[in-house]
Amino acid sequence: MAKHHPCKEGEKLKSSETYDVVGKICRICLEEDENRMISPCSCLGHSKFVHEECLKIWIKVKFTNMDEAKCEVCKEKFQTKISKHVIFKRKKDEPEIVYKNVKLLIIGIIMLVSSMSGLILLILFLDRGRFSMFFGISILIFSPTLVFSTALLIRTIFKMCFEVEHEIILADCETIHCK
Repeated sequence: MAKHHPCKEGEKLKSSETYDVVGKICRICLEEDENRMISPCSCLGHSKFVHEECLKIWIKVKFTNMDEAKCEVCKEKFQTKISKHVIFKRKKDEPEIVYKNVKLLIIGIIMLVSSMSGLILLILFLDRGRFSMFFGISILIFSPTLVFSTALLIRTIFKMCFEVEHEIILADCETIHCK
């Protein structure tokens, strides 16, 4: 007598029936369970498990908006959240990154020095009673330049010294009982 096969009769396979024989295999890299395996969606059978790291990399590459991250097989949205960590370390010293940052740093310093010099000259001339009618115009010119150059310097220094690392935190459907 032929052995009963659940797929031929339209029955769902129990997830344990499929991976007990073969072992848990990541549906992204097709490797067995060397790292932490999770079940992030409602898929069953061979599509059920993925390495957490494989899925994180796949989500980063595939989706620009984390709210759109979903399984391509069952179309269920992955339950994710993003955690940002600011790390104090220099980024890779790639020549184009260093050149761009140094260029921005020099431009910011030149703008800061020139706007500070302009404000100092304006204050000196105001003390002598000259150019009083141009005071409003001068403030409108030098103040935004001073603010912009300071912001540019702070941003450039931050980009040169700090790196923001994004971490995707995935929910495992087996542990939170997804639908």
